[in-house]
Amino acid sequence: MESLLLSIRQFVDHRKVHRSSILYNKYVLMKKYLVSTGALFILVILVYFSLAIYIGSKTEIDTKVKSDVIFVLGAKSYWGRNFNPCLLSRVEHAVELYKAGYAPKILMSGGDDIEDHVNEADTMKKMAVEMGIPPEDIQTENQAKSTNLGREPRPF
Repeated sequence: MESLLLSIRQFVDHRKVHRSSILYNKYVLMKKYLVSTGALFILVILVYFSLAIYIGSKTEIDTKVKSDVIFVLGAKSYWGRNFNPCLLSRVEHAVELYKAGYAPKILMSGGDDIEDHVNEADTMKKMAVEMGIPPEDIQTENQAKSTNLGREPRPF
């Protein structure tokens, strides 16, 4: 793109093209386009890195507080023959919080998975028991259909 501008500029200089000519106007428009595109690109990069730094600075802040229960939302239970990594991560985090003493109970919420017909809450309980949590400290809500079910819409 820069070489195109350079060649147009050389042609304009060589031919002593009048400033009102079409070629000169194209050169000016192309130059404005490149400058504004470059400025927009730099602005986008600055915003991206500013947000990345801001979010990164907040990730180390510990907001955990002692609670009555640790609530875990369900997700698809299996990927193929293995546990869904997202669901496994949620349960592992709940187990870590439980073992650290943040709550005496864990509540697993999840309904029947549409694809593999396995109950998410029951799967999470099984995972947590395998990780050493006593079954009596795990409650399940296994009738959920959607995370948004029963949620009242908020007026804007």
